[in-house]
Parts: sequence; C-alpha cells; structure tokens
Amino acid sequence: MFGMRHFYLILLLLLTGCGTTHHSSGWSTCHAGPFNLDMPVDLRKTSTTRTDSYFAEFEGKGLLVSFDYGSNANDFGDWPPATEYEMVTIDGKTARIGTVNKGYRSGYKFTTQVSFRETDGKYLAITAACETKSDLARAKKVFRSVKFNPTAP
Repeated sequence: MFGMRHFYLILLLLLTGCGTTHHSSGWSTCHAGPFNLDMPVDLRKTSTTRTDSYFAEFEGKGLLVSFDYGSNANDFGDWPPATEYEMVTIDGKTARIGTVNKGYRSGYKFTTQVSFRETDGKYLAITAACETKSDLARAKKVFRSVKFNPTAP
C-alpha cells in the first residue's frame, strides 16, 4: 500500500511534471522519477489528471502518448479480442505490448500500449494513439526506451 513517502513522491512528480533532456537526434528524455523514457521533441504535455497514480499525457504530430504508473494501471483487460500481443524485454523487465488497428481517440487510427507488471509494487502502462503506421513505429520506440530507477540527469 502507499506510504507517506510514496504519496509525497507522487505529489512532487505531479507538481513538477516530467523534466526533459534534449538530444540532437530530435528526441528528448523525459525524466519521470522512477523511470525515464525517450520521446520525440515535438510532444508537449497536455494533462496530469489522476489522483490514484502518477499520470501524464503528451501530444504532438501524429502521436499522443500517456503513461500511468500506480496500482491501477491498465493491463489490457478491456482491450478487444483483435488486439495483437507480443512479449518483450525492456530494461531487463518483461513487458507486454498490445496493438489494435483502431483509434480510441478522435483523429487516430491505431492504438498501442506497453504494460509492465509489478515494478516495485506498482504497474506501468504507456499508451499511444497513432495516426499512421510510421507513428506506430515511433510509439514502440518510446516503449523500448524505458529505463527504470534511472540516475538523476
């Protein structure tokens, strides 16, 4: 269960958001406390509205990426039977990627998600809404960039 230390960590992360480090490659690293992930530099933070977990959403050209880190992150329980799954290892942790040829957000044709189970007693789900197959590939590059328990920049 959440202790006061976890509560203050999540509160601090919600108030400060995702710090970034820009790379010359057109990508930047989002420093999200217990994990880092690389994202295209055009993604801009649009939301941080959850009370039970650390959540953030970023939107850019052709791509909307959100992460949910907490005890109730999505684990594909409500995804359709047509979802295509693959098991992967990212930063030494087993993860499941699901992709469906359906956009659940207006203007997007594809949805994909990576789900990590039991990461220090919490779950991490990163979801992406994508306009094109090229954007789908960029989303999976974001997923594969995750690093847990990173050192501070």
